Amino acid sequence: MTDFADTARPLTSGELDEFERQTKIGLPKEFREFYLRNNGGSPNKEVFEDESGRCRLDSILSIKYGAIPGLATMEEAIFALKIKAHRLPGHLVPFGVGPFGDFFCFSTRDSDKGSIWLARMDGIIQPEERSEYLPSSLSAFLSQLV
Repeated sequence: MTDFADTARPLTSGELDEFERQTKIGLPKEFREFYLRNNGGSPNKEVFEDESGRCRLDSILSIKYGAIPGLATMEEAIFALKIKAHRLPGHLVPFGVGPFGDFFCFSTRDSDKGSIWLARMDGIIQPEERSEYLPSSLSAFLSQLV
């Protein structure tokens, strides 16, 4: 099991509803449940590895309340990456960050809602070309961290 340190102030269901209204993003059920238990934080297991390679999750972004100095909240990351800079495909929402500025995202597409993607931020390639599919759910992703 993955535990989290440096979590932000706990969220209420009403605060998650407000986040969804403000961002116009419906959180997949598994993410809602996660954020009611852990509002972001640093995982005690951080390396994800599968047949295509490995990557490291430094932190999961908090919602509303910042916990780690210098780390954006999910709202700030959405604004910076999706609205201002257009660095992510439209269906991906950032929820975590790696050591080199890469973002872990979940999909909002009906066909793969809640699946996990890694969006690499290096280079100037198109957003769709820099995104890599990881597991199909948050629980599968977290269970594969070592």
